[in-house]
Amino acid sequence: MILPLLLSAGLLMSAETTPAAGDSATPPAAAAPKPKKICTTTTELGSRLPVRVCRTPEEAAALAQASKEAVQDLQKVGAASSK
Repeated sequence: MILPLLLSAGLLMSAETTPAAGDSATPPAAAAPKPKKICTTTTELGSRLPVRVCRTPEEAAALAQASKEAVQDLQKVGAASSK
């Protein structure tokens, strides 16, 4: 008999109160929509297991640009050492 009373009292104490109509509580922020992801399956060097990698379009473009710049830098170094 006492246990259910204690449990209900504990629930009442921990219950979240709702603001009254006159309170100026800020409304909960709307959840931002998740950005669409682009997923690719790649196989790492030295592994037989494919890995699925998902990125946003912005992340994919940044990775492509960084890879392009790295190749160009390596080509410049190779061209300079061959002279």
